Amino acid sequence: MQDDILLRAHALEFPAQRTAHGVIRNWLAELVSSGELPSGTRLPAERMLSQALGVSRMTLRQAMDSLKSSGYIDRIVGRGGGSFVAQQRPTVDLSDLMGLRPQLMKTAGTASSTVLAAETIAAPEAVAAALELSAGEPVHRIRRLRYADDVPVVIENSFFPEALFSDLLTQNLTGSLYRIMDIVYSKAPHSAEEELRPLAAAEDDAALLKVPAATPVLGITRTSHSLEGVAVEYSEDVFRTDRLRIMVSGRVRVDRTPIS
Repeated sequence: MQDDILLRAHALEFPAQRTAHGVIRNWLAELVSSGELPSGTRLPAERMLSQALGVSRMTLRQAMDSLKSSGYIDRIVGRGGGSFVAQQRPTVDLSDLMGLRPQLMKTAGTASSTVLAAETIAAPEAVAAALELSAGEPVHRIRRLRYADDVPVVIENSFFPEALFSDLLTQNLTGSLYRIMDIVYSKAPHSAEEELRPLAAAEDDAALLKVPAATPVLGITRTSHSLEGVAVEYSEDVFRTDRLRIMVSGRVRVDRTPIS
């Protein structure tokens, strides 16, 4: 495998408008993301790889530092050390409203859910405000633990207006709730507003996620709306960022009005 990497390195091209360390970083990141370099693969020594690439070791080290900070590689110091392809984290794109399970299935071997609670309750004040309901109106609360490759990665605590989803709790709640909202009720989420907050895992959440209490996690509060603009879901989720790669994609809107 190392010989193959060195052969590829010899053939790598460096466009004039891009930095050498950026080209190297993106090249290796693509090999890891595509699975061509599996987890645990040992990369060639820096001296050999820099020579094959025709760059200085300082330039290569910039690329390797970026790969390490992004979670693509691990670097081990000492005898038997070196740079190794890290265990890759499944990717979750917060801007993609296809639902969590289909996203996990793209980058993880397996994805599953356990229902922790499913009940109809009077909407707490914050939930009622988000769903544009009067305080105390009935909502369905569904709390689930989500797994990727049999590892607990997300705690979901979701609320749905009972008036829109009357018999939601009789559905199969271990699969995609968004698919149920679409197929059964024609109320699929079309847009969402999300707030991201760094948190220290509470004791109960830490036990579910199998991490030590106070472990850094990501809290995401989301309000989803249907195509008609109706609030259909309010959720307070907790994500393990050590086992998930959280990203937000987007598009640049170009202002084409004449420049005065």
